[in-house]
Amino acid sequence: MTARRLEEPFPPRAATPAADSPTHEVVPPRDTAEPSDADYVLLPAGLASPGFFVRNASAHPWVEQGRNSLASPVLELLDETMAAAETTTLVNAGASVGAIALYAASLGATVHVAEADPDSFEALLANVAANPEEVRRRITPSFVAVGDRPGAVRLSTPAGEAGGGRGSAASENESARPAGEGLGVEAGRSWEVAGVAFDAYLDAALEEGRAEGRTDALVVMDLDGGERAALRSAFGSLAHRPAPRPPLLVEAHPGLFSPRGGPTSERAQYVAAVCRTLALYRHLFFLGREQAPTCAPATTTRARCRHRALLYRFSSVHELARFLASTSEAALWVFASDDAPSAVRQRPMPRGDAVGAANARGEGSES
Repeated sequence: MTARRLEEPFPPRAATPAADSPTHEVVPPRDTAEPSDADYVLLPAGLASPGFFVRNASAHPWVEQGRNSLASPVLELLDETMAAAETTTLVNAGASVGAIALYAASLGATVHVAEADPDSFEALLANVAANPEEVRRRITPSFVAVGDRPGAVRLSTPAGEAGGGRGSAASENESARPAGEGLGVEAGRSWEVAGVAFDAYLDAALEEGRAEGRTDALVVMDLDGGERAALRSAFGSLAHRPAPRPPLLVEAHPGLFSPRGGPTSERAQYVAAVCRTLALYRHLFFLGREQAPTCAPATTTRARCRHRALLYRFSSVHELARFLASTSEAALWVFASDDAPSAVRQRPMPRGDAVGAANARGEGSES
């Protein structure tokens, strides 16, 4: 397998559209025969894909893969939900530097990527370009913010997170947050990017997949608080689709929204918007990982040990709403599906925030 790279570090970005423009920039991966010094990210044994190329594997988040921190439970869940990857359309909203997009494309899925942080987007393009043409052609990246309406959006990162030795917003995944939104968020650097309503973005991606014969779909969303607006936008599109709807994997960020104010608080409004859309699905889960690692035989050349995915099952959307309203967790993965996963181990959601959060991180006791 031969890695590729862009002819120059990054392609120039188009000028930001006017505020009333619904358009967004789509940047197709570019082909070149120039050799690359790109690095290969070798994934743990047991996952469907052995790995993919990136521009610099010593950067975040790739360096954490050796410590099993590249969200391997998320990738394991993708293995099950994309059992037939070649017929799957993945809509990846908030793709950061491309870990999930590259993983899905390496399995054969067609991926529509939206990322609104300019640092993350440039790193994403470089990582996509480092891969063979058969992987690159499956990914359509867009420099755009998905939300509940079209038009230019001003975004920001919290002050201090783009420097101080912590890396850029790209490496910290602090992208696509409306300026000043959320608990304790002070505007650091800010920028303007084209915005699209997520329902329109989703419908276009799924319609293209259907026209090209792809029968399956999956939505992965990591918008650092922007999931409230995106899920609000997606409600109508998903509500009018017959079951089974495309499974939805969302990194929820309740900790960004203040619970002060009770029923009228920012947290309450966040929970209402998120749970209204998630309530469309039959099964709701908190995605965590098992406490003890699973290790492959020593003969494998891939990373031998990883923590297996573990799905904590919510009994109802009301239980999920209570959890999101009271949790002290800043971020957590929620999985919604009309079809219950069969390969990933499941367990009822433990009582209490502390127990549930610790178990979901693989730090609690087995029950």
